[in-house]
Amino acid sequence: MKESYSKYLSTMEKTRVPHTLLQSIVQSFWTIDTHNNTTDKVIQVLPDGCFDIVIYITKKNRNEVVLTGIWDKPIEVTIPNNLFIAGARLYPACKDILLTIDLSTTKNIHIPLTQNMIRSIDDISFDLLFTSDTPDEIFDFLEAYLCLLIKSRSEEPNSILDRIRHSNHSKSVKTISKEIGISDRHLARKFNQLFGIKTKTYLNILRFIKAKELLLSNKNISIIDIALECGYYDQAHLSNEFKKYSGMTPKQYLLKDV
Repeated sequence: MKESYSKYLSTMEKTRVPHTLLQSIVQSFWTIDTHNNTTDKVIQVLPDGCFDIVIYITKKNRNEVVLTGIWDKPIEVTIPNNLFIAGARLYPACKDILLTIDLSTTKNIHIPLTQNMIRSIDDISFDLLFTSDTPDEIFDFLEAYLCLLIKSRSEEPNSILDRIRHSNHSKSVKTISKEIGISDRHLARKFNQLFGIKTKTYLNILRFIKAKELLLSNKNISIIDIALECGYYDQAHLSNEFKKYSGMTPKQYLLKDV
């Protein structure tokens, strides 16, 4: 059975707000309990501009821990039944703080996460992610570990990526690059190297997210008003971009989520 991500989240996913020190690099910690599911579920996950660490808690031997890259298209994901799933949804700015690898090879896929992919600090082992059967214990550890990593760095979390995330998504890459103070070519090259997607694609994903949030928060708002608010040329431009990242037009998305 396949259902939309947003409908599934409304009934299954619980989120936890990260520590204030981490809110520029962590969007949320989340859990899904599938013990009441009788079968596996297939859901469609839409691009959200983040990457995730996902822990499948089976209470059998070691947990399965995976790393997802940034997705630029809707992806079908199988949610196994009879387990807890815990995850950390991370902004791109967290990449350089936490990971020793680039995410360019993980676009639209997930890979097993190993300890050598995580930046080490004070000989602290990351083994708890593979052994704990308690989501809150996992989140407490991740929060503490990320706080230690931030405090051990001489610079603030990646301000360029943070600026992009909070920028006006209708602006061009060239305009944003000028505001940040680097060339658009350097920004595009670096972003593609780190995450495997173009800076423009990432901005388009952020704009899609904004349009989707407006659509869901006020179902009486017109499509053309959303298009103008989010910086699309017209209604057709919004519909084409929305379909690219969700597989549906705005109207189809609303009907699916009823």
